[in-house]
Amino acid sequence: MSKEKARHFHAGKLRKEINGTEFVSVKESGDTLFVSRDGLLTSASRKWRTTKGNLERDGYRRVNVDGRHAVVARIVYEVFVGQIPDGKEIDHINTVRDDNRIENLHVVTHRDNLLNPLTRPRRKVACAKNGAKGAAAQDRETLLKNLALGADSRKLPVVATKDGVSVRFGSAVEAAEKLGLTQQAICHALKGRVRKCGGYTWTYEVSHV
Repeated sequence: MSKEKARHFHAGKLRKEINGTEFVSVKESGDTLFVSRDGLLTSASRKWRTTKGNLERDGYRRVNVDGRHAVVARIVYEVFVGQIPDGKEIDHINTVRDDNRIENLHVVTHRDNLLNPLTRPRRKVACAKNGAKGAAAQDRETLLKNLALGADSRKLPVVATKDGVSVRFGSAVEAAEKLGLTQQAICHALKGRVRKCGGYTWTYEVSHV
């Protein structure tokens, strides 16, 4: 989600059905704006035509509520589920920022939002480093290990490949000692910051990550 100042929303008193879909009024709009569980919006001023809100450059949809822009995902979640706790944020499960169906929204910490294992560049790098063919193949613990560049990651088993020949090492520390390379350089290669180190292509050993 975006980092704009948090606003909270509540279900209003009114309900309206349009083409079989129930819309609930948003209290903060003075009950003039209505929202559905599918992320659709409508109002009497629109002659009850539905809209998904304004799609903005960051990929999120927003709508005007009481003279201020509000993220549609936040409105949908708080009207139909409940208030988002301070310090938490909305994550789009399928990572499509304008898909504001209630079943696609859940509350997470900012860290867990970043670790949503789908289609984002940081996860693609992490997948490539342990041999996974797609981001969906990564579980949360694997992502945490691959994204962390520190002492713990240096202790994981690694594989160095050169000219089609692979050599396994118990850790980046062991590999550095035996090959005369620096641990930092090996870890940079493991994290995708550089393509190779010492002429070797580096990966974490899949069975251990």
